[in-house]
Amino acid sequence: MSLPLPPVHVPRSAEAALRALYRRAWLFARLSLERALDRGVTSRVELRRAIVAELKGLRLRALVLALGRRIGEALRRQVQLATGRRLEPRSAAVEELVSGWADEVVRSITRSLTGRALRLDATGQARRTLLSAAVAALRSGADAAAEVARMTRSALRRMAASATAAALDLGSRANRSIQVAVGVSYYIWRTQGDDRVRDRHRAREGAVFRWADPPEGGQPGTEYNCRCVAVPLA
Repeated sequence: MSLPLPPVHVPRSAEAALRALYRRAWLFARLSLERALDRGVTSRVELRRAIVAELKGLRLRALVLALGRRIGEALRRQVQLATGRRLEPRSAAVEELVSGWADEVVRSITRSLTGRALRLDATGQARRTLLSAAVAALRSGADAAAEVARMTRSALRRMAASATAAALDLGSRANRSIQVAVGVSYYIWRTQGDDRVRDRHRAREGAVFRWADPPEGGQPGTEYNCRCVAVPLA
């Protein structure tokens, strides 16, 4: 077996674009909730509909799908370069995988945003939560606006973390699909080599595995937020 070329990976620019889209969806949903509360909407069902309509207006699925295709195409080129084996752009297998992933991401974003809104909702609890935080900040001598901003930043960080996990998930699945499609049977497990790597994965650094016989816990990238990659052995 030949030595592998550098690892395939999800482009940082595509991952950053997905994080930005998640944050944008959160902001749109928040504005939608605010507008609905201003109109006197108190029904959980109506609040959910307002948020879902806002996300549809954002063309969320089309944007997610475009980013998914961008990730899939980058991985296709990287695997082709590493193996010398050609796979046509937008192959049926990768396109189906990316389309399914886009559906999953949209469902996850919608469920997360509407669920959070409905937990806070209908009687204006979402607004009162922010207001009570501001009041508490004022009473302690802190800056109320800064406290509200802190809560917003915290929510946006959660959305960004979810976006990174989604990008890694697609990268792992697309990498496997592309390698198998071009006839790659074996890969080398590579980690990021930092202190965030799981101990179990660190022990697999440099080890050779077979796609048809995954190790315990699954292939690189299978576990949530796993940044490990499978380097093809041509």
